[in-house]
Amino acid sequence: MRRVQLEHAIRTACQIIGHPAVIIVGSQAILGSFGEGELPVEATMSVEVDVLPIADSNTVIAELADLIEGVAGEWSPFEEMHGFSIAGYRVYYLPDGGRLVVLLCGGDKSTQQADISKAYQLADQWRRKRDEDD
Repeated sequence: MRRVQLEHAIRTACQIIGHPAVIIVGSQAILGSFGEGELPVEATMSVEVDVLPIADSNTVIAELADLIEGVAGEWSPFEEMHGFSIAGYRVYYLPDGGRLVVLLCGGDKSTQQADISKAYQLADQWRRKRDEDD
């Protein structure tokens, strides 16, 4: 993937969900910091951009990720036309007072149920540790 394709993917994902920004996760995120000429060829071989929508709730993030995936995901007309796809990703978080705790798990629609179960486990572990430290 070239940087111009990454930029196109970001613009497209933002247009699909009607938001001004998304977060790029996964291997193509490196193209945000380095040009493809500065990287080994292996770092630019992916034909998929992993996009995390920004929203106020896990539910909305999942809905937006599904929307991106449905419009520009694998086997979509977008992929056929541009030669790469955009995968909507979910990352789960836990509100805690005035901060958000990111639960280090996430995935795409194919792993959603397992990811949700793992997020609940991580949230329980985090709460127990927090309560022990207080």
